[in-house]
Amino acid sequence: TPRANRQPNPKEPQSTPSGSKAAATVHPVQPNLKTTRSGRVIKEPARLNLKP
Repeated sequence: TPRANRQPNPKEPQSTPSGSKAAATVHPVQPNLKTTRSGRVIKEPARLNLKP
C-alpha cells in the first residue's frame, strides 16, 4: 500500500521530538541560533550582519 511506502518526513516535529526540546534549551543559551517551525537550527550570524 502507498501508506506503507510513505515514511515520516524528517521535517515533521514527530520524527524529531528532541529537536523541540533542544531548540527551547539552546535559544536562551545561544540567541544567534534560530530555530524553524520544523525544529531545525539555522546558524545566523546576526551580529556579523549588523556590522557595516
